[in-house]
Amino acid sequence: MTLFSGKENDRLAIEGEITHLTPSDSKLTKDLNRVTVRFIKQEQYKMEMGVVKPVAARIAKQMHAKQVLNFLRAFSRGDEKEIENVEKERASFREYIELLDEDLQEKYTRDIDEDLSSVRSASPKSKTLFTAPIKHSDPCETGKIRNDWYR
Repeated sequence: MTLFSGKENDRLAIEGEITHLTPSDSKLTKDLNRVTVRFIKQEQYKMEMGVVKPVAARIAKQMHAKQVLNFLRAFSRGDEKEIENVEKERASFREYIELLDEDLQEKYTRDIDEDLSSVRSASPKSKTLFTAPIKHSDPCETGKIRNDWYR
């Protein structure tokens, strides 16, 4: 969203709705919560000032899970190109978590390093156990994963 410039310490209330046109040309709208924007000098602005920490932490957890699953799939298939893609995503993950405080940065970095290291060092049989529920899901069973995948 682009706003007009304002004087330092001026406040502007913003409210309204967001509209999205789906691929099937359906129009979806959703109300936005009212927010107040406070203007500051451009040189005072830092990216961290606009971050809602709980939301950023939740997004970081989702990014972490996505990367671990993508790495697991690529590693179990031996797909070197996909493994490289996951490593590139990992760089963007590290850049994203820089918006969080230092303790959370360390925690998320340590967690993803440990998870990816576990995948690399796990036996081929354990990798099969992770991916088997995905491969053996039966859509006829109302989307549930079959219980015999581990046998």
